[in-house]
Amino acid sequence: MPILQIWVLAILSVFNSTTSSELGTPEDGQNEARPPVQRQYAFAFRMKHLYLIAGVAGLGIVAATTDIGQSAAIAQRVGWGFLVILGIFAIEFLVDVISWQYTFENIPTRPKWTYRLWQIKMIGEALNLVLAAGHFGGEPVKALLLKKRVGLTYGEAIASLVLARTVITMSLVIFLAFGLLAAAGIPQIGDAERTAAAFGFGGFCIAIALFFLIQRLRLTSVVTRTIFRGRLAAKLAPMLEHLHKLENRLVTFYTQRPLKLAISLAFAFSNWVFGVTTIYFTFYFLGHDVTFQEAWVIEAFTQMVRASTFFIPASIGAQESAFVLVITAITGNPALGLAVAIVRRGREIVWICLGLAIGWRMEAFGPTNKMQLKPSKPKGAALT
Repeated sequence: MPILQIWVLAILSVFNSTTSSELGTPEDGQNEARPPVQRQYAFAFRMKHLYLIAGVAGLGIVAATTDIGQSAAIAQRVGWGFLVILGIFAIEFLVDVISWQYTFENIPTRPKWTYRLWQIKMIGEALNLVLAAGHFGGEPVKALLLKKRVGLTYGEAIASLVLARTVITMSLVIFLAFGLLAAAGIPQIGDAERTAAAFGFGGFCIAIALFFLIQRLRLTSVVTRTIFRGRLAAKLAPMLEHLHKLENRLVTFYTQRPLKLAISLAFAFSNWVFGVTTIYFTFYFLGHDVTFQEAWVIEAFTQMVRASTFFIPASIGAQESAFVLVITAITGNPALGLAVAIVRRGREIVWICLGLAIGWRMEAFGPTNKMQLKPSKPKGAALT
């Protein structure tokens, strides 16, 4: 799951900042924590290239077992409807940004802040899809932009990224649960497929629950303090302190900001519903009607596969296989499944180009242009 990559990124960022007295400060200075874009990620980059090769191989298998010519002909029927699909996805993306916005302690929920976060997310997500490093590529850039363009500390930025991924994954669990219920009412889906989906969903839920408990109970700090003792503990004291601060930020949000958590979760869930709407209209413009229930099952199955194959950049091959499998089960037409996958990839390519264009225009690594943050509430003192 992408959230595991974000947590690894957070831990590596803590190691990067052991030479500073604070996990980033709003002011520039010699003791400022270094950006979480370091050579420690070189191993992850190399592994991602191997995963990319595996994904491309999987894509080749899908192409070899499906009528590509027929799929391309079906995909071309989308016509001007592609603009409608882009419009729906634009709303979906905006809703996701608003969900992220509610995870910050001192960023207002006003439109100008939403727009700034939208820019940062556009750039980061484009890099997540383009780079073979997956979320090790775009998330550090988001943290850097939050520091340079918004004025957050690296600790606050990393905490917001972990919180955002946790919330979106929690909402995904709810979304997938409704997907399983919807699948039970579709006769074309057999018992074997439902059983496999149920087992996959169960494993997904267990992983998410464990990861949430790791954050909520501060288990990373507990384990590291138990393992590292004596002289080694003294040397690693700054790192352990920074890690403790990061976990405090997460726990404080979960325990002291229940309303913001609920609002963020609601927006995150609506993000998935807009994804179902995109599938529904994709079929409509391709000339093959499906019910909203069937569209929900298709999107839920695809997202579960994407979450399970997070280690493959952009889930290349895996996403296409998911569309072909689930749409073939429902409609009996594998070429239609690949056509829907082609339209989805086309949408992603447009969004990538837009994100990179925003990054170029924003001059992400140029002069700082920070916005005025609102002061933290006394209730959030534990976030320091």
